[in-house]
Amino acid sequence: MLGEIKGEIMKQIERITPDLVYQWWRVDGDDIDNAQHVYALEKTAENHIASMMLEGFTSGDLSDVICIAEDDMGGVDYRGHWKVINPVHKAQIDKVDKMVDRFLRWRLPDDFAPDCGVSFTSIHKDCWPVGTNLLTATQARDMIKYILESN
Repeated sequence: MLGEIKGEIMKQIERITPDLVYQWWRVDGDDIDNAQHVYALEKTAENHIASMMLEGFTSGDLSDVICIAEDDMGGVDYRGHWKVINPVHKAQIDKVDKMVDRFLRWRLPDDFAPDCGVSFTSIHKDCWPVGTNLLTATQARDMIKYILESN
């Protein structure tokens, strides 16, 4: 099994590993509530993805029709999608996120003097601005990406 099931009844199955992600859903839109179906879909995904990766693919579609004793005569039709998560890209995202977190907690230096006449006068002894007073997390992430891309 590639991951943990998110509840017993679900609209879709999603598995995320360090290397790839895949999703399954029922074509009719109903919940996926049969453990035997979940097991069969995982095996189909593992086999299909392994075969496609050997051929050099990094993403693709999934499909399966599962018919067990309690299913209707035609079985249950499933569709899905899979893709490889680039480990280098994931590592870069994690690194940027850590940098953003550290920046946003960084206490600004005592000689902090921004442009355009912006100033800060503390009314409390222990109060001083940190990175979050300058940028939002999204803005800080964009700034750090910009810095890293210049290399």
